[in-house]
Amino acid sequence: DVETALTTAAEAGCLEIVEFLLSNSEELKVDNALTAAVRGEQIEVVKLLINTGRVCDISDALSAVCIVKSYEIIDELLKIKGEIGEALTVAAEAGNLQLVERLLTSDTKNSLRYKNFEGKDALMLASEKGHEPVVQKLVEHEASLESQDDSGKTALMYSVENGYYGVANILMKSQSEENR
Repeated sequence: DVETALTTAAEAGCLEIVEFLLSNSEELKVDNALTAAVRGEQIEVVKLLINTGRVCDISDALSAVCIVKSYEIIDELLKIKGEIGEALTVAAEAGNLQLVERLLTSDTKNSLRYKNFEGKDALMLASEKGHEPVVQKLVEHEASLESQDDSGKTALMYSVENGYYGVANILMKSQSEENR
């Protein structure tokens, strides 16, 4: 199938094949190919796929970029999505401090308010996974300690529930400083 061929070519960085497949199929979906190109760190293919205007969902590509840690690729993906909140939640959940720091350099307030499909923000996700340095960085950028997900849980609740007492300590210390 053409979509599988596109995905394989994208991951391998076969730019000419990707161009050929795209030019011969107007209806071809490119989201899986974009994720594959990110995984393969194929920046030129990433740029090409983005420029087609056919990208619908970048969440898998954002998850992949947290693994490969390519800032050039994250910059390209952020061109699609004017808002970086989704990227921030993915990076926070993955515990990628360097990427979190990079993403916090622009549009911080809106990014920190972004919630995923479960209603969890970056601070909740980092707290749930026990990523202390990421939690500290988010708190320093004034992430909401009182924000609740769809089930009413806060970042502190997630940290305690999962046994991450270092994270809980960071959150409680920050909360007490806020209340002074």
